[in-house]
This record gives sequence, structure tokens and C-alpha cells, in this order.
Amino acid sequence: RPLARAARRCHTVVAVTDDGIPVLVNERRAQDTLGADNSATANASAGGGDLTGVRLWDAAPALIQHLSKRRKRLLKGRHVLELGSGTGACGLAAAAFGAAHVVLSDLDTVSTLSSDDAGWQQQSTLSALAENVALNGARGELCSVAELRWGDADHIATLLETRADGFDTIIASDVLYYPPETYPALADTIRALAAPNASVALGYLLRHSREGEIVELLKDDFEVVTRATFGGAAASTRVVELRRTS
Repeated sequence: RPLARAARRCHTVVAVTDDGIPVLVNERRAQDTLGADNSATANASAGGGDLTGVRLWDAAPALIQHLSKRRKRLLKGRHVLELGSGTGACGLAAAAFGAAHVVLSDLDTVSTLSSDDAGWQQQSTLSALAENVALNGARGELCSVAELRWGDADHIATLLETRADGFDTIIASDVLYYPPETYPALADTIRALAAPNASVALGYLLRHSREGEIVELLKDDFEVVTRATFGGAAASTRVVELRRTS
């Protein structure tokens, strides 16, 4: 269903399930270490940490819609890994749509964050993500939070200790805005953590025209199942779904 803003407690509703229960996240403002920027897009180049994960980005609603429509194939009873979770919106929606378990992963950095109902405070990325999991009550019990830097052998090994054969479905939203030089590490991470016959769903907004290079990096092991455009033919929001073949 379409993304909506929740009046209730100033949280953001990212999905509403068939039982009418909303999936909630708490978006935050970020302040860099220079104390000059309280937007959600302050980042390391401005003197702070990577603060891209404190708000909902453009492609998340499209990926959530894709997962909702294809929940039987991609989610029902499956173990799901979300890369670059940020607020955890897509992973939490995956849990609501029937996943057996979802691991929400991201870098863990400490920044000065604030939300509508809290003042500025130092908080780690993963603790903010865990708070969003807790917002969703019993449904959040289907989710866990893990640190994952793409290409980091130790982080990958730790995740494989819990899922030795890998994850049935890997999802990610708005991670392709990074420079394509980061894509090899992303591709290696997907390859290392995807189970045999795993599905991968990536949502992204066209920003620099090189987003498709991730598919090229994965083509020896994954085939494209579908490509979807959201908002009409001229729109720039995309979801690509792949399936592991080797």
C-alpha cells in the first residue's frame, strides 16, 4: 500500500498489512560533528559519520510494494537479510508480510540524532534501528539487528554462523546511490550470503545512471527475474529482482 505519514506518535507508517496493523519506523534528524547541520543528509564529508540511514529514502515504498505483491515467492516462511537497513522499513515490512525471520543489517556508527519526541543525543546506528524494531511489538520479534560492512569477512562469517546455507532472500533499498566503486564489495557480500536459489530484490532511484552495474557484477551467479518501474514509464524509481543460478 502507499506510504503514509502517521499522525500517531509522529511515527512513519511504511506499510499496512491485511490485518490492518501498521508497520512503523521512527525517522530522525542528524547533526554532524561540526554542529552546523541538523538535516537527515549530513555525512562524513561534512565532518560527521555516515548519517544516510536516519530517514526513509525514495525507493523504499517501491521495494515494499514489490515485496507485498510477491510475498508468496519472496517472503513466506523465508529467512531474509536486509542490507543497508537504515530505518529498517523494508525489512520490517518483509516480516509483516510473512518472512520467518529478518536480519536487519547496517554499519554501526555513533552520531548525534534527534526525533520529533526526543532531544539531541548520541546514538549508534544499530541502537536506533533496534528501537524501530521494538516499535513493532510482537512482529518485531521476527527481526534481529546485525552489523555488516560490505565485504567484511568477519561480519559475513558471523552472519553465516546463524544461517550456514545463507539467506533465502536478500533485499536492499537505496544502496546504489553510493559510487559504483562500492559495488564490488556489495556484490561479494550478496554472493557470500545468498543461499542456493536465493532471491535478491534491490530498490533504487536513478541518480547517476550506473546503478545497473550491480547486475553486471552478479550476472555469473544470478539471473534477472523481473525489472519494475514505479510511477510510470518516465519515473526513475526501479526494483530489480534476481535469482541465484550457481
